[in-house]
Amino acid sequence: MTEQSLFIVKPDAVSRNLVGEVVSRFERKGFKLLKLKMFTFTQAQAENFYGVHKDKPFFGELTSFITSGPVVAAIIEGNNAIATTRIMIGATKSFEADPGSIRGDFGLGFSENIIHASDSQESFDHESKVAFEWYDLQIRQPIVAVLGHVDSGKTSLLDRIRGTGVQGREAGGITQHIGASFLPSDTIKEMCGPLYKNLEKSEHKVPGLLVIDTPGHEVFTNLRSRGGSAADIAILVVDVNRGFQPQTNESLKILQSRKVPFLVALNKCDQISGWRKSETKFISQAIKEQDASIQTDLDQKIYDVVGTLSILGYKSEAFYRIEDFKSEIAIVPISARSGVGIPELLSVLVGLTQQYLQKRLDQEEKEPRGIVLEVKDEVGLGQTANVILIDGTIKKENSIVVAKRDAVIVTKPKALLLPKPLDEMRDPRDKFKPVPQVDAAAGLKIASPDLEGVLPGSTLYVAKNDNEIEKFTKLIESEMQSMFIDTETNGIILKCDTIGSLEAIVEMLKRSQVPVAKADIGPVNRRDVIEAKAIKEKDRHLGIVLAFNVKILPDAQDESDTSHIKRF
Repeated sequence: MTEQSLFIVKPDAVSRNLVGEVVSRFERKGFKLLKLKMFTFTQAQAENFYGVHKDKPFFGELTSFITSGPVVAAIIEGNNAIATTRIMIGATKSFEADPGSIRGDFGLGFSENIIHASDSQESFDHESKVAFEWYDLQIRQPIVAVLGHVDSGKTSLLDRIRGTGVQGREAGGITQHIGASFLPSDTIKEMCGPLYKNLEKSEHKVPGLLVIDTPGHEVFTNLRSRGGSAADIAILVVDVNRGFQPQTNESLKILQSRKVPFLVALNKCDQISGWRKSETKFISQAIKEQDASIQTDLDQKIYDVVGTLSILGYKSEAFYRIEDFKSEIAIVPISARSGVGIPELLSVLVGLTQQYLQKRLDQEEKEPRGIVLEVKDEVGLGQTANVILIDGTIKKENSIVVAKRDAVIVTKPKALLLPKPLDEMRDPRDKFKPVPQVDAAAGLKIASPDLEGVLPGSTLYVAKNDNEIEKFTKLIESEMQSMFIDTETNGIILKCDTIGSLEAIVEMLKRSQVPVAKADIGPVNRRDVIEAKAIKEKDRHLGIVLAFNVKILPDAQDESDTSHIKRF
Protein backbone atom coordinates (compact mmCIF):
# COMPACT_ATOMS: atom_id res chain seq x y z
CA MET A 1 0.00 0.00 0.00
CA THR A 2 1.50 3.32 -1.11
CA GLU A 3 1.31 5.97 1.61
CA GLN A 4 3.17 8.97 2.96
CA SER A 5 5.14 9.40 6.16
CA LEU A 6 7.01 12.19 7.89
CA PHE A 7 10.36 12.15 9.61
CA ILE A 8 12.27 14.94 11.33
CA VAL A 9 16.04 14.96 11.63
CA LYS A 10 16.52 16.44 15.11
CA PRO A 11 18.92 19.21 16.24
CA ASP A 12 21.57 16.73 17.46
CA ALA A 13 21.78 15.04 14.05
CA VAL A 14 21.83 18.39 12.20
CA SER A 15 24.71 19.65 14.38
CA ARG A 16 26.62 16.39 13.76
CA ASN A 17 26.19 16.72 9.96
CA LEU A 18 24.16 13.52 9.71
CA VAL A 19 21.31 14.88 7.55
CA GLY A 20 22.71 13.47 4.31
CA GLU A 21 23.30 10.05 5.90
CA VAL A 22 19.73 9.87 7.30
CA VAL A 23 17.99 11.07 4.12
CA SER A 24 20.07 8.80 1.89
CA ARG A 25 18.99 5.72 3.89
CA PHE A 26 15.34 6.40 2.97
CA GLU A 27 16.23 7.05 -0.66
CA ARG A 28 18.27 3.83 -0.87
CA LYS A 29 15.28 2.00 0.59
CA GLY A 30 13.29 3.17 -2.44
CA PHE A 31 11.18 5.91 -0.89
CA LYS A 32 10.32 8.99 -2.96
CA LEU A 33 11.26 12.28 -1.27
CA LEU A 34 8.28 14.68 -1.68
CA LYS A 35 9.17 17.60 0.60
CA LEU A 36 12.30 18.67 2.46
CA LYS A 37 12.72 21.77 4.61
CA MET A 38 15.18 23.03 7.22
CA PHE A 39 13.70 25.28 9.91
CA THR A 40 13.70 25.88 13.66
CA PHE A 41 10.62 25.01 15.73
CA THR A 42 9.08 27.83 17.75
CA GLN A 43 7.94 26.90 21.26
CA ALA A 44 4.29 27.07 20.16
CA GLN A 45 4.96 24.82 17.15
CA ALA A 46 6.82 22.32 19.33
CA GLU A 47 4.01 22.16 21.89
CA ASN A 48 1.51 21.67 19.07
CA PHE A 49 3.69 19.05 17.38
CA TYR A 50 4.13 17.00 20.58
CA GLY A 51 0.61 17.79 21.83
CA VAL A 52 -0.23 14.10 22.30
CA HIS A 53 2.44 13.97 25.08
CA LYS A 54 1.46 17.18 26.89
CA ASP A 55 0.44 15.35 30.09
CA LYS A 56 3.60 13.21 30.18
CA PRO A 57 6.50 14.07 32.54
CA PHE A 58 8.97 14.22 29.63
CA PHE A 59 6.90 16.75 27.61
CA GLY A 60 9.08 19.71 28.66
CA GLU A 61 12.26 17.83 27.77
CA LEU A 62 10.87 16.99 24.30
CA THR A 63 9.86 20.55 23.43
CA SER A 64 13.04 22.03 24.91
CA PHE A 65 15.27 19.79 22.82
CA ILE A 66 13.39 20.08 19.51
CA THR A 67 13.53 23.90 19.75
CA SER A 68 17.24 23.96 20.62
CA GLY A 69 18.41 24.21 17.00
CA PRO A 70 17.46 23.74 13.36
CA VAL A 71 15.76 20.54 12.20
CA VAL A 72 15.15 19.03 8.77
CA ALA A 73 11.59 17.83 8.08
CA ALA A 74 10.84 15.46 5.22
CA ILE A 75 7.77 13.83 3.73
CA ILE A 76 8.39 10.58 1.89
CA GLU A 77 6.15 8.27 -0.12
CA GLY A 78 6.32 4.55 -0.72
CA ASN A 79 4.99 1.11 0.13
CA ASN A 80 3.89 0.87 3.81
CA ALA A 81 5.87 4.06 4.47
CA ILE A 82 4.73 4.58 8.08
CA ALA A 83 5.47 1.08 9.38
CA THR A 84 8.70 0.72 7.38
CA THR A 85 9.99 4.11 8.61
CA ARG A 86 9.38 3.09 12.23
CA ILE A 87 11.43 -0.08 11.70
CA MET A 88 14.23 1.86 10.01
CA ILE A 89 14.60 4.44 12.80
CA GLY A 90 14.64 1.90 15.67
CA ALA A 91 13.50 2.06 19.31
CA THR A 92 12.96 5.44 21.00
CA LYS A 93 15.76 4.84 23.54
CA SER A 94 18.89 4.75 21.44
CA PHE A 95 20.66 2.15 23.62
CA GLU A 96 17.70 -0.24 23.04
CA ALA A 97 17.66 0.28 19.24
CA ASP A 98 18.93 -2.51 17.01
CA PRO A 99 22.29 -2.07 15.26
CA GLY A 100 21.65 -1.12 11.66
CA SER A 101 18.73 1.14 12.62
CA ILE A 102 19.29 4.90 12.47
CA ARG A 103 19.02 5.36 16.23
CA GLY A 104 21.02 2.17 16.90
CA ASP A 105 23.89 3.47 14.76
CA PHE A 106 23.90 7.16 15.71
CA GLY A 107 21.67 7.86 18.76
CA LEU A 108 23.09 8.96 22.11
CA GLY A 109 20.07 8.90 24.44
CA PHE A 110 16.33 9.44 24.88
CA SER A 111 15.88 12.95 23.46
CA GLU A 112 19.16 12.95 21.54
CA ASN A 113 17.99 10.09 19.38
CA ILE A 114 18.64 11.58 15.94
CA ILE A 115 15.19 11.29 14.37
CA HIS A 116 11.44 11.45 14.90
CA ALA A 117 8.92 9.70 12.62
CA SER A 118 5.12 9.52 12.50
CA ASP A 119 3.74 6.31 14.02
CA SER A 120 0.23 6.33 12.46
CA GLN A 121 -1.85 7.98 9.76
CA GLU A 122 -3.42 10.27 12.38
CA SER A 123 -0.05 11.43 13.70
CA PHE A 124 1.20 11.94 10.11
CA ASP A 125 -1.84 14.13 9.29
CA HIS A 126 -1.23 16.26 12.40
CA GLU A 127 2.57 16.39 12.37
CA SER A 128 2.94 17.14 8.66
CA LYS A 129 0.47 20.00 9.01
CA VAL A 130 2.51 21.52 11.86
CA ALA A 131 5.94 20.90 10.34
CA PHE A 132 5.00 22.10 6.87
CA GLU A 133 2.58 24.89 7.75
CA TRP A 134 4.95 27.27 5.92
CA TYR A 135 3.52 25.75 2.70
CA ASP A 136 0.05 26.91 3.69
CA LEU A 137 1.31 30.28 4.84
CA GLN A 138 2.89 30.99 1.47
CA ILE A 139 -0.48 30.59 -0.24
CA ARG A 140 -3.42 32.50 1.13
CA GLN A 141 -6.99 31.38 0.79
CA PRO A 142 -8.72 32.68 -2.34
CA ILE A 143 -11.36 35.42 -2.02
CA VAL A 144 -14.59 34.16 -3.57
CA ALA A 145 -17.49 36.39 -4.67
CA VAL A 146 -20.98 35.22 -5.63
CA LEU A 147 -22.89 37.00 -8.40
CA GLY A 148 -26.09 36.48 -10.37
CA HIS A 149 -29.64 37.69 -11.04
CA VAL A 150 -31.76 38.85 -8.12
CA ASP A 151 -33.76 35.60 -7.71
CA SER A 152 -31.16 33.12 -8.91
CA GLY A 153 -30.35 31.87 -5.41
CA LYS A 154 -27.14 33.74 -4.53
CA THR A 155 -28.14 34.25 -0.91
CA SER A 156 -29.41 30.67 -0.58
CA LEU A 157 -26.10 29.39 -1.91
CA LEU A 158 -24.16 31.52 0.57
CA ASP A 159 -26.42 30.35 3.38
CA ARG A 160 -25.99 26.72 2.32
CA ILE A 161 -22.18 27.01 2.21
CA ARG A 162 -22.08 28.79 5.57
CA GLY A 163 -24.69 26.55 7.18
CA THR A 164 -22.99 23.34 6.11
CA GLY A 165 -19.75 24.70 7.53
CA VAL A 166 -21.35 25.43 10.89
CA GLN A 167 -22.71 21.89 11.07
CA GLY A 168 -19.24 20.58 10.27
CA ARG A 169 -17.60 22.54 13.06
CA GLU A 170 -16.03 19.38 14.48
CA ALA A 171 -14.02 19.16 11.28
CA GLY A 172 -12.51 22.60 11.69
CA GLY A 173 -15.57 24.78 11.75
CA ILE A 174 -16.31 28.10 10.19
CA THR A 175 -15.04 31.53 11.16
CA GLN A 176 -17.24 34.54 10.64
CA HIS A 177 -15.10 37.42 9.41
CA ILE A 178 -16.21 41.00 8.82
CA GLY A 179 -18.07 40.91 5.53
CA ALA A 180 -16.95 37.36 4.81
CA SER A 181 -17.08 33.77 5.99
CA PHE A 182 -13.85 31.83 6.24
CA LEU A 183 -14.08 28.11 5.49
CA PRO A 184 -10.87 26.34 6.59
CA SER A 185 -9.60 23.38 4.60
CA ASP A 186 -10.87 20.88 7.19
CA THR A 187 -14.43 22.15 6.68
CA ILE A 188 -14.07 21.99 2.88
CA LYS A 189 -12.73 18.44 3.25
CA GLU A 190 -15.82 17.52 5.27
CA MET A 191 -18.15 19.13 2.72
CA CYS A 192 -16.44 17.60 -0.34
CA GLY A 193 -16.18 14.09 1.09
CA PRO A 194 -14.26 11.61 -1.10
CA LEU A 195 -13.80 14.26 -3.83
CA TYR A 196 -11.24 15.99 -1.60
CA LYS A 197 -8.69 13.19 -2.15
CA ASN A 198 -7.89 14.55 -5.61
CA LEU A 199 -7.38 18.04 -4.19
CA GLU A 200 -4.92 16.70 -1.60
CA LYS A 201 -2.63 15.48 -4.38
CA SER A 202 -1.84 19.07 -5.35
CA GLU A 203 1.60 20.30 -4.28
CA HIS A 204 0.07 23.63 -3.23
CA LYS A 205 -2.93 23.14 -0.99
CA VAL A 206 -5.32 26.05 -0.54
CA PRO A 207 -5.72 26.67 3.22
CA GLY A 208 -9.43 27.49 2.91
CA LEU A 209 -11.85 29.86 1.19
CA LEU A 210 -12.85 33.38 2.16
CA VAL A 211 -16.39 33.68 0.79
CA ILE A 212 -17.64 37.27 0.60
CA ASP A 213 -20.99 37.44 2.38
CA THR A 214 -22.53 40.21 0.30
CA PRO A 215 -23.98 38.80 -2.90
CA GLY A 216 -24.24 40.99 -5.97
CA HIS A 217 -22.60 43.91 -7.68
CA GLU A 218 -21.63 45.87 -4.56
CA VAL A 219 -18.94 43.29 -3.91
CA PHE A 220 -17.12 44.37 -7.03
CA THR A 221 -17.63 48.09 -6.62
CA ASN A 222 -15.99 47.90 -3.20
CA LEU A 223 -13.65 44.99 -3.79
CA ARG A 224 -11.82 46.86 -6.50
CA SER A 225 -8.05 46.84 -6.62
CA ARG A 226 -6.24 49.35 -8.79
CA GLY A 227 -8.34 48.66 -11.88
CA GLY A 228 -8.73 44.97 -11.12
CA SER A 229 -10.65 43.09 -8.48
CA ALA A 230 -9.74 41.95 -5.01
CA ALA A 231 -11.87 38.85 -5.61
CA ASP A 232 -9.75 36.02 -7.00
CA ILE A 233 -12.54 33.91 -8.42
CA ALA A 234 -16.33 34.13 -8.66
CA ILE A 235 -19.37 31.89 -8.74
CA LEU A 236 -21.94 33.07 -11.29
CA VAL A 237 -25.33 31.74 -10.16
CA VAL A 238 -27.81 30.98 -12.96
CA ASP A 239 -31.40 29.77 -12.48
CA VAL A 240 -31.63 26.48 -14.42
CA ASN A 241 -35.21 27.17 -15.54
CA ARG A 242 -34.70 30.83 -16.51
CA GLY A 243 -31.19 30.82 -17.91
CA PHE A 244 -29.35 34.11 -18.39
CA GLN A 245 -31.32 37.16 -17.16
CA PRO A 246 -30.49 40.90 -17.25
CA GLN A 247 -28.46 40.95 -14.02
CA THR A 248 -26.68 37.73 -15.06
CA ASN A 249 -25.42 39.57 -18.14
CA GLU A 250 -24.44 42.59 -16.03
CA SER A 251 -22.56 40.29 -13.64
CA LEU A 252 -20.72 38.71 -16.56
CA LYS A 253 -19.69 42.16 -17.84
CA ILE A 254 -18.26 42.97 -14.42
CA LEU A 255 -16.30 39.71 -14.42
CA GLN A 256 -15.00 40.44 -17.92
CA SER A 257 -13.97 44.01 -17.12
CA ARG A 258 -12.23 42.95 -13.88
CA LYS A 259 -10.64 39.88 -15.53
CA VAL A 260 -11.98 37.58 -12.81
CA PRO A 261 -12.12 33.82 -13.56
CA PHE A 262 -15.44 32.19 -12.71
CA LEU A 263 -17.51 29.05 -12.78
CA VAL A 264 -21.28 28.72 -13.22
CA ALA A 265 -23.53 27.29 -10.50
CA LEU A 266 -26.64 26.16 -12.37
CA ASN A 267 -29.04 26.43 -9.45
CA LYS A 268 -32.49 24.96 -8.70
CA CYS A 269 -31.90 21.76 -10.66
CA ASP A 270 -34.28 20.02 -8.20
CA GLN A 271 -37.06 22.28 -9.53
CA ILE A 272 -36.89 20.76 -13.01
CA SER A 273 -40.32 19.24 -13.58
CA GLY A 274 -40.21 15.55 -12.68
CA TRP A 275 -36.90 15.71 -10.76
CA ARG A 276 -36.72 12.83 -8.30
CA LYS A 277 -35.50 13.71 -4.82
CA SER A 278 -32.25 11.99 -3.94
CA GLU A 279 -30.53 11.24 -0.65
CA THR A 280 -27.07 11.89 -2.11
CA LYS A 281 -25.35 15.29 -1.98
CA PHE A 282 -23.37 14.54 -5.16
CA ILE A 283 -25.00 15.88 -8.31
CA SER A 284 -23.21 13.35 -10.53
CA GLN A 285 -24.93 10.55 -8.57
CA ALA A 286 -28.29 12.39 -8.33
CA ILE A 287 -28.40 12.78 -12.14
CA LYS A 288 -27.95 9.01 -12.60
CA GLU A 289 -30.99 8.44 -10.37
CA GLN A 290 -33.25 10.55 -12.64
CA ASP A 291 -35.40 9.28 -15.52
CA ALA A 292 -33.82 9.50 -18.97
CA SER A 293 -36.21 12.32 -19.95
CA ILE A 294 -35.10 14.41 -16.95
CA GLN A 295 -31.43 13.80 -17.77
CA THR A 296 -32.12 14.96 -21.35
CA ASP A 297 -33.98 18.03 -20.06
CA LEU A 298 -31.05 18.98 -17.77
CA ASP A 299 -28.60 18.46 -20.63
CA GLN A 300 -30.66 20.81 -22.80
CA LYS A 301 -30.66 23.47 -20.09
CA ILE A 302 -26.88 23.09 -19.69
CA TYR A 303 -26.42 23.54 -23.44
CA ASP A 304 -28.64 26.64 -23.39
CA VAL A 305 -26.09 28.16 -21.00
CA VAL A 306 -23.21 26.82 -23.12
CA GLY A 307 -24.78 28.53 -26.16
CA THR A 308 -25.26 31.86 -24.37
CA LEU A 309 -21.68 31.84 -23.08
CA SER A 310 -20.43 30.91 -26.56
CA ILE A 311 -22.09 34.00 -28.05
CA LEU A 312 -20.32 36.05 -25.35
CA GLY A 313 -16.96 34.51 -26.30
CA TYR A 314 -16.60 31.77 -23.67
CA LYS A 315 -16.14 28.03 -24.14
CA SER A 316 -18.01 26.13 -21.44
CA GLU A 317 -19.25 22.66 -20.55
CA ALA A 318 -20.74 20.63 -17.71
CA PHE A 319 -17.91 20.05 -15.24
CA TYR A 320 -18.05 16.26 -15.63
CA ARG A 321 -17.41 16.56 -19.38
CA ILE A 322 -14.57 19.10 -19.28
CA GLU A 323 -11.19 17.95 -20.54
CA ASP A 324 -9.28 21.22 -19.97
CA PHE A 325 -10.43 23.42 -17.10
CA LYS A 326 -8.03 26.16 -18.20
CA SER A 327 -9.83 26.76 -21.49
CA GLU A 328 -13.44 25.95 -20.57
CA ILE A 329 -15.83 27.45 -18.02
CA ALA A 330 -17.16 24.76 -15.66
CA ILE A 331 -20.95 24.52 -15.25
CA VAL A 332 -21.98 22.75 -12.02
CA PRO A 333 -25.68 21.87 -11.58
CA ILE A 334 -26.67 22.39 -7.94
CA SER A 335 -29.56 22.95 -5.59
CA ALA A 336 -28.76 25.56 -2.96
CA ARG A 337 -31.96 24.55 -1.18
CA SER A 338 -31.18 20.83 -0.77
CA GLY A 339 -27.38 21.06 -0.96
CA VAL A 340 -27.02 18.63 -3.85
CA GLY A 341 -24.03 19.53 -6.03
CA ILE A 342 -22.32 21.68 -3.36
CA PRO A 343 -19.47 19.13 -2.89
CA GLU A 344 -18.70 19.23 -6.62
CA LEU A 345 -19.02 23.03 -6.76
CA LEU A 346 -16.48 23.48 -3.95
CA SER A 347 -14.19 20.79 -5.38
CA VAL A 348 -14.09 22.48 -8.79
CA LEU A 349 -13.62 25.88 -7.15
CA VAL A 350 -10.69 24.76 -4.98
CA GLY A 351 -9.20 22.73 -7.82
CA LEU A 352 -9.21 25.74 -10.13
CA THR A 353 -7.53 27.98 -7.55
CA GLN A 354 -4.86 25.35 -6.76
CA GLN A 355 -4.16 24.78 -10.42
CA TYR A 356 -4.28 28.23 -12.00
CA LEU A 357 -4.14 30.97 -9.33
CA GLN A 358 -0.84 30.08 -7.64
CA LYS A 359 0.94 33.31 -8.56
CA ARG A 360 -1.95 35.46 -7.36
CA LEU A 361 -2.31 33.59 -4.06
CA ASP A 362 1.43 33.28 -3.37
CA GLN A 363 2.27 35.44 -0.36
CA GLU A 364 6.03 35.59 -0.85
CA GLU A 365 7.14 39.21 -1.28
CA LYS A 366 3.54 40.50 -1.35
CA GLU A 367 2.98 43.91 0.21
CA PRO A 368 0.31 43.81 2.94
CA ARG A 369 -2.79 45.58 1.61
CA GLY A 370 -6.54 45.56 1.95
CA ILE A 371 -9.74 47.23 0.84
CA VAL A 372 -11.80 49.49 3.13
CA LEU A 373 -15.43 48.34 2.90
CA GLU A 374 -17.04 50.69 5.41
CA VAL A 375 -16.12 53.27 8.05
CA LYS A 376 -18.41 53.98 11.00
CA ASP A 377 -18.54 55.16 14.61
CA GLU A 378 -19.27 52.27 16.98
CA VAL A 379 -20.21 52.44 20.64
CA GLY A 380 -17.28 51.44 22.82
CA LEU A 381 -14.86 51.35 19.90
CA GLY A 382 -15.04 54.80 18.32
CA GLN A 383 -14.13 55.13 14.65
CA THR A 384 -13.75 51.73 12.98
CA ALA A 385 -13.07 50.49 9.46
CA ASN A 386 -14.29 47.17 8.11
CA VAL A 387 -11.51 45.84 5.91
CA ILE A 388 -10.86 42.87 3.67
CA LEU A 389 -7.13 42.09 3.99
CA ILE A 390 -6.08 40.82 0.55
CA ASP A 391 -2.36 40.14 0.97
CA GLY A 392 0.20 39.88 3.73
CA THR A 393 -0.11 40.33 7.48
CA ILE A 394 -1.23 43.27 9.60
CA LYS A 395 0.07 43.64 13.14
CA LYS A 396 -1.11 46.00 15.84
CA GLU A 397 2.27 47.75 15.96
CA ASN A 398 2.20 48.46 12.18
CA SER A 399 1.11 51.77 10.67
CA ILE A 400 -1.77 51.84 8.22
CA VAL A 401 -1.87 54.25 5.28
CA VAL A 402 -5.35 55.16 3.98
CA ALA A 403 -7.08 57.82 1.91
CA LYS A 404 -9.46 60.59 2.93
CA ARG A 405 -11.03 62.87 0.33
CA ASP A 406 -8.30 65.50 0.43
CA ALA A 407 -5.47 63.80 2.29
CA VAL A 408 -3.62 60.60 2.99
CA ILE A 409 -3.51 59.67 6.67
CA VAL A 410 -1.08 57.46 8.57
CA THR A 411 -2.27 55.97 11.84
CA LYS A 412 -1.66 53.02 14.13
CA PRO A 413 -4.54 50.67 14.97
CA LYS A 414 -5.91 51.06 18.47
CA ALA A 415 -7.22 47.51 18.05
CA LEU A 416 -7.45 44.75 15.44
CA LEU A 417 -10.70 42.88 15.90
CA LEU A 418 -12.07 39.59 14.62
CA PRO A 419 -15.59 38.36 15.38
CA LYS A 420 -15.86 35.66 18.01
CA PRO A 421 -17.05 32.25 16.82
CA LEU A 422 -20.75 32.19 15.96
CA ASP A 423 -21.70 30.39 19.16
CA GLU A 424 -20.16 33.21 21.22
CA MET A 425 -21.82 36.12 19.42
CA ARG A 426 -25.10 36.09 21.38
CA ASP A 427 -24.08 39.00 23.61
CA PRO A 428 -24.11 42.06 21.30
CA ARG A 429 -21.95 44.04 23.76
CA ASP A 430 -19.00 41.72 23.24
CA LYS A 431 -19.05 40.40 19.67
CA PHE A 432 -15.38 40.86 18.89
CA LYS A 433 -12.07 39.71 20.22
CA PRO A 434 -8.88 41.79 19.93
CA VAL A 435 -6.00 40.01 18.20
CA PRO A 436 -2.31 41.00 17.84
CA GLN A 437 -2.15 40.22 14.11
CA VAL A 438 -4.29 39.05 11.18
CA ASP A 439 -3.08 37.10 8.12
CA ALA A 440 -4.59 37.42 4.64
CA ALA A 441 -7.08 36.75 3.35
CA ALA A 442 -9.40 37.91 6.09
CA GLY A 443 -12.21 40.26 7.00
CA LEU A 444 -11.41 42.35 10.07
CA LYS A 445 -12.35 45.49 11.95
CA ILE A 446 -9.71 48.13 12.68
CA ALA A 447 -10.36 50.67 15.43
CA SER A 448 -8.52 54.01 15.38
CA PRO A 449 -9.61 57.56 16.23
CA ASP A 450 -8.13 58.91 12.96
CA LEU A 451 -10.33 56.90 10.60
CA GLU A 452 -13.20 59.38 10.30
CA GLY A 453 -13.59 60.40 6.67
CA VAL A 454 -11.61 57.50 5.21
CA LEU A 455 -13.07 56.61 1.81
CA PRO A 456 -14.96 53.32 1.42
CA GLY A 457 -13.56 51.30 -1.46
CA SER A 458 -10.08 52.80 -1.07
CA THR A 459 -6.90 50.76 -0.69
CA LEU A 460 -5.35 50.30 2.76
CA TYR A 461 -1.61 49.67 2.98
CA VAL A 462 0.32 48.30 5.97
CA ALA A 463 3.70 49.97 6.62
CA LYS A 464 6.50 48.81 8.92
CA ASN A 465 8.82 51.84 8.62
CA ASP A 466 9.10 55.45 7.39
CA ASN A 467 10.29 54.42 3.92
CA GLU A 468 7.20 52.26 3.40
CA ILE A 469 4.95 55.03 4.73
CA GLU A 470 6.40 57.44 2.16
CA LYS A 471 6.08 54.89 -0.66
CA PHE A 472 2.46 54.01 0.10
CA THR A 473 1.48 57.66 0.60
CA LYS A 474 2.68 58.46 -2.94
CA LEU A 475 0.85 55.41 -4.29
CA ILE A 476 -2.46 56.46 -2.77
CA GLU A 477 -2.03 60.10 -3.86
CA SER A 478 -1.51 59.04 -7.48
CA GLU A 479 -4.54 56.74 -7.32
CA MET A 480 -6.74 59.50 -5.90
CA GLN A 481 -5.66 61.99 -8.55
CA SER A 482 -6.71 59.64 -11.33
CA MET A 483 -10.03 58.86 -9.65
CA PHE A 484 -11.68 62.25 -9.15
CA ILE A 485 -12.77 64.51 -12.01
CA ASP A 486 -13.08 68.28 -11.77
CA THR A 487 -12.90 70.05 -15.12
CA GLU A 488 -14.09 73.27 -16.71
CA THR A 489 -15.65 71.37 -19.61
CA ASN A 490 -19.34 70.64 -20.13
CA GLY A 491 -20.60 67.42 -18.61
CA ILE A 492 -22.80 65.96 -15.92
CA ILE A 493 -22.12 66.20 -12.16
CA LEU A 494 -21.65 62.76 -10.54
CA LYS A 495 -21.62 62.07 -6.78
CA CYS A 496 -21.16 58.55 -5.37
CA ASP A 497 -20.90 56.79 -2.02
CA THR A 498 -17.68 54.84 -2.59
CA ILE A 499 -14.59 55.00 -4.77
CA GLY A 500 -15.58 51.69 -6.30
CA SER A 501 -19.00 52.87 -7.46
CA LEU A 502 -17.48 56.17 -8.67
CA GLU A 503 -14.92 54.31 -10.76
CA ALA A 504 -17.54 51.92 -12.18
CA ILE A 505 -20.04 54.64 -13.13
CA VAL A 506 -17.41 56.93 -14.68
CA GLU A 507 -16.26 53.95 -16.74
CA MET A 508 -19.84 53.23 -17.83
CA LEU A 509 -20.50 56.88 -18.75
CA LYS A 510 -17.29 57.05 -20.79
CA ARG A 511 -18.32 53.91 -22.69
CA SER A 512 -21.66 55.57 -23.46
CA GLN A 513 -19.79 58.76 -24.50
CA VAL A 514 -21.45 60.85 -21.78
CA PRO A 515 -19.08 63.66 -20.72
CA VAL A 516 -18.40 64.11 -16.99
CA ALA A 517 -17.53 67.56 -15.63
CA LYS A 518 -17.20 66.50 -12.00
CA ALA A 519 -17.00 63.10 -10.30
CA ASP A 520 -16.63 62.98 -6.53
CA ILE A 521 -17.48 61.21 -3.29
CA GLY A 522 -20.03 62.42 -0.74
CA PRO A 523 -23.49 64.03 -0.51
CA VAL A 524 -24.83 66.40 -3.16
CA ASN A 525 -24.27 69.97 -1.93
CA ARG A 526 -25.41 73.38 -3.14
CA ARG A 527 -22.17 74.00 -5.04
CA ASP A 528 -22.79 70.85 -7.14
CA VAL A 529 -26.22 72.16 -8.15
CA ILE A 530 -24.84 75.62 -8.99
CA GLU A 531 -22.19 74.02 -11.21
CA ALA A 532 -24.88 71.95 -12.94
CA LYS A 533 -26.91 75.15 -13.44
CA ALA A 534 -23.94 76.83 -15.16
CA ILE A 535 -23.50 73.81 -17.44
CA LYS A 536 -27.24 73.77 -18.23
CA GLU A 537 -26.98 77.30 -19.64
CA LYS A 538 -24.49 75.95 -22.24
CA ASP A 539 -26.08 72.50 -22.77
CA ARG A 540 -29.51 71.76 -21.33
CA HIS A 541 -29.02 67.98 -21.68
CA LEU A 542 -25.88 67.86 -19.51
CA GLY A 543 -26.98 70.21 -16.73
CA ILE A 544 -28.00 67.45 -14.30
CA VAL A 545 -26.77 65.87 -11.08
CA LEU A 546 -26.38 62.10 -10.96
CA ALA A 547 -26.39 60.90 -7.33
CA PHE A 548 -25.60 57.26 -6.56
CA ASN A 549 -26.37 56.03 -3.02
CA VAL A 550 -25.75 59.49 -1.47
CA LYS A 551 -27.90 62.06 0.33
CA ILE A 552 -28.93 65.39 -1.15
CA LEU A 553 -28.33 68.14 1.41
CA PRO A 554 -31.28 70.47 2.16
CA ASP A 555 -29.64 73.58 0.62
CA ALA A 556 -28.86 71.56 -2.52
CA GLN A 557 -32.49 70.40 -2.67
CA ASP A 558 -33.75 74.02 -2.41
CA GLU A 559 -31.31 75.26 -5.05
CA SER A 560 -32.23 72.37 -7.34
CA ASP A 561 -35.96 73.10 -7.06
CA THR A 562 -35.44 76.82 -7.62
CA SER A 563 -33.10 76.39 -10.58
CA HIS A 564 -35.00 73.43 -12.07
CA ILE A 565 -31.93 71.20 -12.06
CA LYS A 566 -32.83 67.53 -12.42
CA ARG A 567 -31.43 65.01 -9.96
CA PHE A 568 -31.18 61.30 -10.69
